[in-house]
Amino acid sequence: MKSPPLSSSLGSYPDREEFQVGRTLVWVLGPPERRDELVAMANMQFSKIWACSERATAAAVELSRSELPEFWQAHDDAGTSSRQLAVWGILINAEAGSAEYDVRMNLDFNPDSHCPSLPLLPSNRSYRVVRTPDGVYAARAVGASNR
Repeated sequence: MKSPPLSSSLGSYPDREEFQVGRTLVWVLGPPERRDELVAMANMQFSKIWACSERATAAAVELSRSELPEFWQAHDDAGTSSRQLAVWGILINAEAGSAEYDVRMNLDFNPDSHCPSLPLLPSNRSYRVVRTPDGVYAARAVGASNR
């Protein structure tokens, strides 16, 4: 039998448990005395949460496009815009049925192999995208935009 995705903890903190799925960090919120129960709930919700990563990235891209139009225009012209952002982490509130995605520069994208003159997303720029239990996404920017 395949083990659940959130089965091998990287660390425990007063307010959360930390896991890693592939290259993505995943945190499950909750007090230590309810941790096992909440991790079990998060595992039941995880396939849907994981599947929503693409939509969360799209919400971050939409916000980023309004803040950094020159950056996105250059990547649209080069055909590289779809590879600029990626989910780095997911914060799960299993009890509420919500998730918050940490979306940042995609480190798998290497501009030197495409066109060294392409602009880079500011390294201190990231986006938080909340997905509510009813499927509503809300994105906010974190860090300076260098605009």
